[in-house]
Amino acid sequence: MRARPRTLAQLVATLGKRLEDTAHQRWPQEEKEEAINKAIQLAWPSWYDVVIVKDTTYDYQTYEYDLPYGVEDVFAVYVEPATQGKSWHRLRAWHVEGDVLFLHETLGKTYDGKKMRLVCITPPWELFPAGTADGTDGSTTEGQSTFTSSSSTFITDGVEEGDVLFIKSGANKGKYLIKSVDSETQLTIYGTFPATADNQSFAVNWKTTVPEGYIIHRAAANLFELSGHKGAGQDITEDMEWAQYHAQMAEYIMERQQRPFPPRRD
Repeated sequence: MRARPRTLAQLVATLGKRLEDTAHQRWPQEEKEEAINKAIQLAWPSWYDVVIVKDTTYDYQTYEYDLPYGVEDVFAVYVEPATQGKSWHRLRAWHVEGDVLFLHETLGKTYDGKKMRLVCITPPWELFPAGTADGTDGSTTEGQSTFTSSSSTFITDGVEEGDVLFIKSGANKGKYLIKSVDSETQLTIYGTFPATADNQSFAVNWKTTVPEGYIIHRAAANLFELSGHKGAGQDITEDMEWAQYHAQMAEYIMERQQRPFPPRRD
């Protein structure tokens, strides 16, 4: 079953219902958010996400390409067709070693300078709360890598290389790996944007595809473990029993829904 992407706010609401703590009386909202992000971290390597790095340049004489920061493996490599209207060519002979992609075939000079796309595997990213590193004034230029938002404070919000920029609609809709945070109002991505556009709705680390059931149980286990360490007497025993239950449920769900890791080519 395909996972339904969820935002941090949606997951906090679901976790609050599961724990009968929607008013955040026992566990503050910030603790729930931290528990959820810890659960997402623990999902790796049973679960991974996929990001397409779009439109880097193919050089028919180059056989080594540095992979973007945060990429653990590559699922597929495509090169733009030499003849307009044809399908993208999928390379068959390549392997990943460390953070370098090695090609074992060349498509010839007719493909030189064409666009190359990498379907990359990354660990699940932690989620930013709503209102952090998001906005509606994103600007891009076709064929360029910079993304600007005059209302943003990317550095203050903690955006880093390897985070994921989501553009929510329009010709640039999709996920983009962040290469650098250039200023409070500008990011640079790996690859380029396909279209020039202004006033784009966006968010950084907006949603996760990690199975919701796993996240809720693993986050609940994290919270009960936290309470168990703080409590005393009978409370400790009860909290740790609940922590164990939710941890076992999380493990069971992940075993049933985990993404098979594609075989490496090296």
